[in-house]
Amino acid sequence: MNNQEPSRRNAELHEDPGLTARLRRHFSFSLFGLMMLAVPVGYGVAFGAYGFRLVIGLLSDWVHRVGPLSSAASQVLLLAAGGLFFGLCLKVLGWERFRGPANVIVAVHEQGGRLNVRDGVITAACDALALGLGASVGRYGPAVQLGATLSSWLGQVIGLTRPALRILLGCGVAAAISASFNAPIAGAIFAHEVILGHFSLRAFAPITVASVVAWGITQFHGFEYVALKLSQESTHLVVWEFPAYALLGGLAALVAYVYMNGVLRTGEVAAWLRLPIWIQPAIGGALAGAVGLWVPDVLGLGTQTMQQVLDPATAASAYGLWMITALWAAKLLASVSCLGLRYPGGVFMPAIFMGAALGGMAGFLAPFLDYQICVLVGMGALVSSVIGAPIATILIVFELTEDYQAATAVMMGVVAANALISRYYARSIFHRQILRWGIDLNRPREQRLMAGRRVGEIMSGDFLAVGPDRTAAELQAFVGRGHEGDVFVVEGEERRLTGRLPLAALVRAEDHHTARELSEPATFCVEADDDLWSRFLDIEHFVGYSVPVVADADSMRLVGIVTEGDFIAAYREAVEQAGEDRF
Repeated sequence: MNNQEPSRRNAELHEDPGLTARLRRHFSFSLFGLMMLAVPVGYGVAFGAYGFRLVIGLLSDWVHRVGPLSSAASQVLLLAAGGLFFGLCLKVLGWERFRGPANVIVAVHEQGGRLNVRDGVITAACDALALGLGASVGRYGPAVQLGATLSSWLGQVIGLTRPALRILLGCGVAAAISASFNAPIAGAIFAHEVILGHFSLRAFAPITVASVVAWGITQFHGFEYVALKLSQESTHLVVWEFPAYALLGGLAALVAYVYMNGVLRTGEVAAWLRLPIWIQPAIGGALAGAVGLWVPDVLGLGTQTMQQVLDPATAASAYGLWMITALWAAKLLASVSCLGLRYPGGVFMPAIFMGAALGGMAGFLAPFLDYQICVLVGMGALVSSVIGAPIATILIVFELTEDYQAATAVMMGVVAANALISRYYARSIFHRQILRWGIDLNRPREQRLMAGRRVGEIMSGDFLAVGPDRTAAELQAFVGRGHEGDVFVVEGEERRLTGRLPLAALVRAEDHHTARELSEPATFCVEADDDLWSRFLDIEHFVGYSVPVVADADSMRLVGIVTEGDFIAAYREAVEQAGEDRF
């Protein structure tokens, strides 16, 4: 009786999957379940974004209150010291640079939505410190990283499936943008446009819920943060003005190219100079601080400066054309120095600042256009080119300004800028960065899966390799014992591949002929470390039973064989996995 009791209890436990398993099953496959999860995600990310902004403000106030730290000269030392700290963090953690939106995009497309919580928290803390010190970087990229990390952590705790976890990560990103910009519509679109890379009906509902909840929390608790306000109502647009705004968008694309290429090329120059990674942020901080000695307004987020540039009267009295040009050039130098040399922070806010300056310059040079609209077009066109979010950018402008005329003009500039930058450079700086990591998101998912696998994973060790002096009679005896496929000729103890002997040639051969005489050069072979996709394309032109696999092209050591059927089976697996990941 006692022995049966544990068995009965185990059977009952086996029948009841438990609360965690039921939640996992419900939230992974139910649209309503994902919408329920989107509520705590939106709530938590809204408070997280507010706390992130609060920490930045407290650090910045502390720096400005401390007398010795508030001088312009000490700003250089402060940014350099902060850079040294960040560099040591990179060295201790073994990172090449701090995490950002590019890592979030890779997590969605390549890692099933999984982000490391520790990495996200460390990055957020360093981002907040960098912004508090006055570095010329942005805070919206770090907010996206924080929101994505929080939502990914929740999904991993529950144990969501890969598609559900990716959707929940999009919820966190949408909530971060919504809370940061007070723009719930743009937040939902941004998550689809930049992070997920496509629009999905199943994902749209929970992402929208998270974005709206985050916006509602910021409104209810007074967290709202409207970055820019128009000082006066914009003038009525006429048709002939639209080509001018499109031209301004083209100029913004050029500036975006200089900015993005500058950030990425600076890192290459540092590597060429063999600068250790741990010292690079200190150099970047010192360079940005030196630029700040010339134009102090370019350090930090620069929100107040942008608001002044947006106001026509203030821009004319306090700045003027040459000062705004100096602001643009100085911000470009300071931001490229920080971001290119691995200082933590985002690319978004510097792009807004430079776009505002570019638009202000256009407004002064073309007085027949509405000055405020020129500034907004410059901002929208440049930012959308950098982050690859034309639709979300247009909606952000509309939600911030509530001006239909301005949003329409921005739309023209954004379209022109994105058409140029995507054609001649990349969809965004994030996609360019990811491409440098060896991941081409423009390729279908199954191709990327194939490219991530190696020939050595599917090769077979069942092959016949013989020495060059073996006679046809001996080889025919091997074949008579059941061997199928080609015979490969190898030399020496290192088994260096020298030829391939087709069965048809062996059948016709006389007994005294040797393998060296009968074989043909192995003109086509693959290396064990080759990726499957590139070789899958090459094998189309191969004629034969099996392809020899060598360790490397130098040694030509034969290690296995692979057939066309092996490649087809691997491709079928990749297609099935890509289908399972879709939502």
